[in-house]
Amino acid sequence: MSRNRIVHVLIGVLAGLAAWLNAEILPDAALPRAALASSVAAGVFFGTGLAMLNDLGVRRAMAMAGVLAAFVTGFVVAGSYRFDTVSEYLASGHTVLAGLILTGVPLPFLMARMQLGPQGWAHYPTLFMNSWNIVVRYAAAASFLGVVWISLWASAELLRIVGLDVFSQILNEPLFGWVLSGAVMGLGLAVVGEMADLVSPYLLLRLLRLLEPLILVVTLVFLAAVPFRGLDLLFGPLSTAAMLMGVALAAVGLISISVDQCDDDGVRGALMGWVTRILALTLPLLGGLAAWAVTVRITRYGLTPDRVAAAMVAVGVLGYAVLYALSVLRRSGWKQRIRSSNRIMAIAGVCMAGLWFSPLLDAETMSTRSQMERFADGRAAPQDLPLWEMGRGEWGRAGKAALADLRARSADTPALAAEIARYDAAESRWELAAMRRAHPDAERDARLIENAPTIFGSVRFAEIVADLDPTEVESYANVCAEGCYLLSADLLPDVPGEEAILLKRTERFTPEYSTHLFVHTPEGWRLSGRIVEITPDLAARADTTEEAIRSIRRVPAGLMALELGGVRLVVLP
Repeated sequence: MSRNRIVHVLIGVLAGLAAWLNAEILPDAALPRAALASSVAAGVFFGTGLAMLNDLGVRRAMAMAGVLAAFVTGFVVAGSYRFDTVSEYLASGHTVLAGLILTGVPLPFLMARMQLGPQGWAHYPTLFMNSWNIVVRYAAAASFLGVVWISLWASAELLRIVGLDVFSQILNEPLFGWVLSGAVMGLGLAVVGEMADLVSPYLLLRLLRLLEPLILVVTLVFLAAVPFRGLDLLFGPLSTAAMLMGVALAAVGLISISVDQCDDDGVRGALMGWVTRILALTLPLLGGLAAWAVTVRITRYGLTPDRVAAAMVAVGVLGYAVLYALSVLRRSGWKQRIRSSNRIMAIAGVCMAGLWFSPLLDAETMSTRSQMERFADGRAAPQDLPLWEMGRGEWGRAGKAALADLRARSADTPALAAEIARYDAAESRWELAAMRRAHPDAERDARLIENAPTIFGSVRFAEIVADLDPTEVESYANVCAEGCYLLSADLLPDVPGEEAILLKRTERFTPEYSTHLFVHTPEGWRLSGRIVEITPDLAARADTTEEAIRSIRRVPAGLMALELGGVRLVVLP
C-alpha cells in the first residue's frame, strides 16, 4: 500500500475514533455544549482535511482544516446560547444548513490560496475544479463505503447460517463501525484522488448540461402562464416559494456548469449559448416571484424562523438573478462576468451563513416579537399563536419567555387561557392541532362568514359553515383570508334546492382557482366531489371582479350554469 493511502487510512481511523467519542461517549458526560463543540470541530477538521489531502499534502491540508474547524465551531457554539439546550438548538435544520455552508463554501478558496499563493483564492478555474473534485471524490468514496458495508453484512448473514455469529457481533459494535467507516472513506478518497484523470467531474458536468434546455422550457411555460392564471396560487403555502427558489437555484447551477471554468470549456454552440443566456434572463422573474411570495406570507402570518430563512434564501436568489442578468445584458464577455458573479455570491453566502449564528440576526427573537405584536394588536387570535414552538424550545429562550408572558396575560383573556390549557394538555404538536380543531373559533368563523358574502342566490355562507367540520372551516378560513364570493342557484336537476359555489376573491378576475361546490344533503351542507367545469369566453372575459359581478346570470348549458364575466361555471353530473 502506498504512503498516500496509508496516510488517508490513518486519518480516516482517527476520524472514526473521534466520531465514536462524540456519538457514544460525550453525550453521556453531561457536557452538552462541550460535546457540540467537539463534534463540530472534529467533523469539520477531518471532513475538510481528507478533502484537501490529495491536493495539498498532510501538513498544509490539516493546518487549513484546523483553521476552518476553529472558525466554524466558534460560530456554531455561539449560536447555541440562544437556546437552553443543545438538542433544542439542533432540532431545526437551519443550524445544520448554515454550518454546512460555512464549512463547504470556503473550502475551494482555501485550497486555491494554498495551491497558487496569496492571489489564488480569486482564480476561478481552480475554484471551479476544486469544488467539483470534492463533490465527485466524496460521492465515489461514499459509494465505495456503501458497497463495503453491504458486502460485510451479506458475509455476516452467510456465516450465521453455519452458526458463526462472531462476525455479526463485531459488526454491531459501535466502535468497530465508526473506525471501519472512517478507514474505508479515507482509502476511497485516496484511490479516487490517485485516479484523478479517470475519476473527474467532466462527465457529470457534461451530462448535467443536457438538462438546461428542459429547465428553460419549463420555466418559460410557467412564466408565460402566470399572467393568464393569476398570482393567487403563488402566495399560498410557503412550499410554493420554496419551489420557485429551488428552480431558480437549479438554474443557477446549470448556468454555472454551462459557462464552466473558462470559455474554452464552456458551451460553444449558438443554440446552447442562447439557452444559457435566456435562462439567466428568466432568473429575475423567478427570484422576484419567490421573494414576493415570501413577503406576502410574512405580511399575512408574521415571522417564523422558517420564514426568516426563506427570506435570506430569496435575497441570495435575487443576488444571483441580478448579477447574471446584468452579465448577459452587457453581451461581450458575459461568461466571464457570470464566473465573477459566482465568486461574489459564494462570499456573500458565507457571510449570510455566519450572520445566521450572530446576534445581528436572531431569527427566534425576531419571530417571537413578530407573533407577540400580531397578538397584541388583534391580527392573530389565541388559536393562531405558535405556542408549541415557543414552549418546547424550538424558538429558543425568546420563545419560552414569550410563553411565560402569555401565561401572565391569560388571567384576563379567557380565550388565551383556554388555548394555553390545551397546549399544557397536549403531548405533541399534532395533538394540539387536533384539540384546536375540536374547539371551533367563534371569532374565526365570524371573520370567514364576513369574508365570503353572497353575490348571487339566496344561500348564505353562515348556513354552510354551521354544518361543516371544524377542520374544513379552518381550511376555508385560510382560503378566504383575502376574501371569497358565494354564488348559489339550482344547477343540478337531480338534487333538490340550490347548490352553492365558493370563489376566491381576486383583484383580477380569475375564477379558475379555489372553486368549491357545496350541496345540501339530509345531513346538512357538504362539500361535493362533483367537478365545476370552467368554460371561459376570452372575448367576453371581464378584467376585474367587479365587472364580473355586474354581469352574473343563470344560463342554459345542457344543464343550468352560472355565467359571470365571460366565464361559465357548469357543474358536471
